[in-house]
Amino acid sequence: MPRPDFDKPMSTSSLITHLVDRAETVIKAAEAANYPLEMDPYRAQLFDIFALAEASGLLIEMGPHLQADALAERLSERWNLKAIGEAGLKLSATSNDPVMRRVQLLWSACRLWMAWTYAWERWDFYHSDAPAADAPAAPETEQAAAQTQSESASKQPE
Repeated sequence: MPRPDFDKPMSTSSLITHLVDRAETVIKAAEAANYPLEMDPYRAQLFDIFALAEASGLLIEMGPHLQADALAERLSERWNLKAIGEAGLKLSATSNDPVMRRVQLLWSACRLWMAWTYAWERWDFYHSDAPAADAPAAPETEQAAAQTQSESASKQPE
């Protein structure tokens, strides 16, 4: 997928629209191929868009942003999903209805986007020498837990 020409100044609004356009293209390509969005080449293409959004500072909730909820809102508006839902259409998750397929793909895109956002935010904690102050304690491994139990049992009087 070609990258936008970043040599030209682009407003935040224009950049968001550009990235949403690209995400829509990827989602529709997966839909046309009847292929899961969670698998390559679609996952990799969507991740490229996510990485551009992150590098552009659009994953921060202050001001215009392109977090998963904003991506979902913009695409659902484009695809008229809100009006379809308000019309009271009862769609089953196993339905072959194209609208339901589009909803499933949108949900898949948002799940991926949220997972990548979480992982990106946690990168420093897992890739630095010193753990972050607000990071949770590392979970005990099964081996360490078994050793602790064994030591406790050996110290108890019989």
